[in-house]
Amino acid sequence: MDAIKKLTAIATAAMKPLAKAGGFTKKDLTWRRRHGETLQVLNVQRSHGNTASEARCYVNVALSFDALYRLEDRPIPEAPKEHECHFRERMEHLVPGAPSEWDVDMDTDEAVLTARLSEALGRAAAFLDAVDGPAKLLHQHALDYGAQLFLRAQLRYVMGDLDGALADVRGGVEFFADRGLTLERQLRALHLTQLASRAGVKT
Repeated sequence: MDAIKKLTAIATAAMKPLAKAGGFTKKDLTWRRRHGETLQVLNVQRSHGNTASEARCYVNVALSFDALYRLEDRPIPEAPKEHECHFRERMEHLVPGAPSEWDVDMDTDEAVLTARLSEALGRAAAFLDAVDGPAKLLHQHALDYGAQLFLRAQLRYVMGDLDGALADVRGGVEFFADRGLTLERQLRALHLTQLASRAGVKT
């Protein structure tokens, strides 16, 4: 078995018991489920540089929120792709001690790596278990850096925290000041134009 096939087999075996217990459905190397008011995704992303002798992958964790689809006036998808989700994070940022990449070669002990990956995926699934809507993500994750501020603004808005939402939009605009963002433009982009009068701007 070449390294790419071995990597695929390891990822599939590592996730299999978690998928069954957690209600995830599998397509390729992506597992999805509905949990509360969220759509949740665990995605094993194979490196483009993989060869028959060496292969590596990364694990992505993602969430979409029904409330944000409604805010954006978009239909709620049944099976969003990982890159289409509202919240996206690499597993190592949610699971302390997890490696940033998982490497396989012809000498890799398949059973050992499967067990390690399964343990890390289990902890990622536990993070997802705790998030069934906007409030729970805000409780589990700070969302206090860069573009995460804009997501936090939307989540706060749909929860009724208008002052907090506006503060986060302002913070995000300030963070990306070198990109020419304006408060007016970002309120439109985030579907938060109802905050314009509160902010004293026109959109």
